[in-house]
Amino acid sequence: MRLTIDVTDEQLEHLKALQEDFAYQTAHDQAEYPNIYVLVDFKTVVVDPDYESDAVVHFCDPKADTYDIPLEDLPTHLEDCYPETLAAFRAEHPDFDWDSDDDVNELLGAFPHIYKIHNALRKVDVQTFLTRKSAEAHLTANRYHYHEKAFIDRRKVWRDPVMQSLILMLYHLPLEAGASA
Repeated sequence: MRLTIDVTDEQLEHLKALQEDFAYQTAHDQAEYPNIYVLVDFKTVVVDPDYESDAVVHFCDPKADTYDIPLEDLPTHLEDCYPETLAAFRAEHPDFDWDSDDDVNELLGAFPHIYKIHNALRKVDVQTFLTRKSAEAHLTANRYHYHEKAFIDRRKVWRDPVMQSLILMLYHLPLEAGASA
């Protein structure tokens, strides 16, 4: 049986790119089935420190329009934005210790507009691609949109067996430019 399908050059190039990606996967023993590629990004989320082991303390100062201040940068921030209030607090508390949670909480009492939050990084699936090359090209071209730890993850998608056999047939079609497939 012979099947004739008219496709445009653009559609033919797309099918060839899929076949090249599948050939790469097969040659490198990645999988015997077609994969998809998912761009995985990291987002900072506010978490409850009682339930999260990787929570990191940050401070927010809406009055100065400054957010996510790490504890190690808080002294500099207070010196720059509120030198008088900080000097008065230090005069009242000469034995203040930045490593003590109780002392830092007492310091926040002198700055009622500053509050503490607990952040953690979470993985988020952003976008799905059919080929690794297109996923890497997208990540490279748009790197500034994503976290520095963003990466491409290879995954097997569940497919109905009939759909799986159709996809495998498409991967193995003999494709020629200027001819019908």
